[in-house]
Amino acid sequence: MKKPYLLALFFTFAYGLSDELHQSFVTGREGKLFDACVDGLGGLIAWGIIEKIRPLKKLVRL
Repeated sequence: MKKPYLLALFFTFAYGLSDELHQSFVTGREGKLFDACVDGLGGLIAWGIIEKIRPLKKLVRL
């Protein structure tokens, strides 16, 4: 697989959507599409951090 991060981002967003759907059925909670988008944004930020750290890991063998 050439771009596994795309699959990971997809599942991150899909999980966020399913969690918001679940919350819409729980009394006292509400599901919001915005919250699912924030989950997806968190996945993008994590991917960006990993991409910045990866070249540093090659320079410093831990």
